[in-house]
Amino acid sequence: MKHSLLKDLVILGIVILVVRTTDELLSKHNYNFKCLLDPKTYTNKPIHTVNVPVNDTIYIKGLGNFKSSSLDESKRIVESKFGVTCVIDGSEKTKNDMYFEGTSKLEVNDVIRELRGSTKVVFITNEPIYNRFSGHNLRGFSQRGSNITIIRTNHLRETIIHEFGHNLGLEHCEDKTCIIAINNDKEDSGDFCNNCKLKLKLK
Repeated sequence: MKHSLLKDLVILGIVILVVRTTDELLSKHNYNFKCLLDPKTYTNKPIHTVNVPVNDTIYIKGLGNFKSSSLDESKRIVESKFGVTCVIDGSEKTKNDMYFEGTSKLEVNDVIRELRGSTKVVFITNEPIYNRFSGHNLRGFSQRGSNITIIRTNHLRETIIHEFGHNLGLEHCEDKTCIIAINNDKEDSGDFCNNCKLKLKLK
């Protein structure tokens, strides 16, 4: 009797270990056990789908020093990639309060504080942008679900797609080929991975 109980406990322990190990491995790829039955189901984390209906308007504005041709290019990129309507809507002048400690760097948190509103706006600038909390110079900046995206015009296509992906709810992706991954310049495919496309309902 004792031998049978011990055997059952050992088997149970092995099963629990296998389940936990498998769950951890699947979780790293944004899956859980349900995906074994339905490979298209991503259930470990909520799927953040596009927050902007197709009939909503995204406004493209210059910020400080910018090229008008960059506004046209940004409009084309966002419309073709995300299927939303964009309108070029002039520009915003910068204020001293938007710059980091008297430098020529636009501080993204201060810019957002000054310019936030109820409509979704992509601001395009040639000026250097900086995040005082991370201490990094940036190509672009957006927060998940935010109404404001700030893009510096170097690496325009990759940056605007990456940052607007955040705007629509995506976190950084672990797949280094995905355009919304970080520190992946060598591996970046220039497009979202299949997982992120599913979350954004993109083809």
